[in-house]
This record gives sequence, C-alpha cells and structure tokens, in this order.
Amino acid sequence: IMSRVTVSIRSFNYPEFYVRHKNGEGWMDKHDHSDLFKKDGSWRIVPGLADPHAISFESVNYPGWFIRHQDARLKMSNTAADGPELLRKDATFAVCQSLQHS
Repeated sequence: IMSRVTVSIRSFNYPEFYVRHKNGEGWMDKHDHSDLFKKDGSWRIVPGLADPHAISFESVNYPGWFIRHQDARLKMSNTAADGPELLRKDATFAVCQSLQHS
C-alpha cells in the first residue's frame, strides 16, 4: 500500500543534504543525525491529492501536512483531500526519470 511507504529525499550532488520541514517551510539541510531531523526529513508517499496517478508527500511527524510548492518555494500545508483545489494541485507531484540519467 502506497501510504505505508516512507522515504527521505536526498540531494544527488550533495548527499549529506535532505529535504526537511521546519517553521512551515521545506528546506534542503545537512543531516545532523538528530531525532528531530530524522522525523522532519521523513515523508509518507500517498496518492496525489489532485491526481491519484501522481504522488503527494505527507509529513511523518505531522500527519495531514504535505509538501507543496508556492512562489517557487517548498512549504508545508494542511491540505486535506477536501481542501482547496490549488492546495491539492500544489501538493501533487509527477514521478519521472531522474534528470541525472537524462
């Protein structure tokens, strides 16, 4: 079941850096090996909030909160499946082949 898959998002060219949330925003930070960092940098992959063929990233330690893009930044929003359409679209991502291999 997709909702049980938990991932961390690591930078390809800076492998010590991961996407995490803090203060309501998404950050690319160096892993400090703290318990808080591990929680803030862990995401549950769920069916896309705007498209079930895509994915959304739900915070492991803040269930119901998702990574979304807004104004060219990553932010966290409580975008329940019945939330505003724009929030659902902003929190839905297509899976594609890595740019590294293209």
